[in-house]
Amino acid sequence: MSSLPPSLDVTESLYTRMVDRAPEEWRDQFADPLAWDNSMREQVAALLIPAARDEAIAQSQARGDRGFILYDQKAIETYIYYVGSEFADTVLWMADMPTKTELRTVLDRYDPEAEAAIAIASAESVQVMWIKQDGSIQTQGAQEVNPLPIALPEGVTAAASERDGCYGYDFSDERFGKLGRVTFLPLGDNQLDFQWEVATSQDASRDAEVKALFEPIAQRAIAAWQSALKRKAGA
Repeated sequence: MSSLPPSLDVTESLYTRMVDRAPEEWRDQFADPLAWDNSMREQVAALLIPAARDEAIAQSQARGDRGFILYDQKAIETYIYYVGSEFADTVLWMADMPTKTELRTVLDRYDPEAEAAIAIASAESVQVMWIKQDGSIQTQGAQEVNPLPIALPEGVTAAASERDGCYGYDFSDERFGKLGRVTFLPLGDNQLDFQWEVATSQDASRDAEVKALFEPIAQRAIAAWQSALKRKAGA
């Protein structure tokens, strides 16, 4: 197993590449990614793919590995990561087997010195793209996913996030606030382990209530994720 981190946040670097590529008349608009809107859709699309390819090539050369750009779309903001190929299945654990196979095929065949593999992930879907040297794109389109495998109690919500190169879900409650987190820990050979932790405070009584609420949620979620992974492995 590689000693390199599973993923590296390249959001700022990739956006810088986009701005550098932009014609002079676009640069004021591109200065703040949070201000991008639907009126800029065509401009963003024209710059995103070549910038992502450049970033993937640069990261592959710097790390000496094969990998892909993960475009991780959140409800409010998007984060972009470079992910080593050996962590592909674990980072995109929620994807179905055909999508994982599609990504593995691209990662096996693409030229890391001139091409790039990209995965665009949202709460609803994952799309794998092979950006060829000539700028053409090979893809089978977006495929649906089901990232959270359990129903949550009323008032409890979960949001995907990244911490220290590992993905997971942060759980919150409308009464207590933060409940805790389940983290996905990449192991060798595209295996995945799970770790859960309770959000603590200076109030022992409150923390006991939070643990009582969160522990069964975390355990049910982990059991469901483990079961889903076993089913996909046998597919």
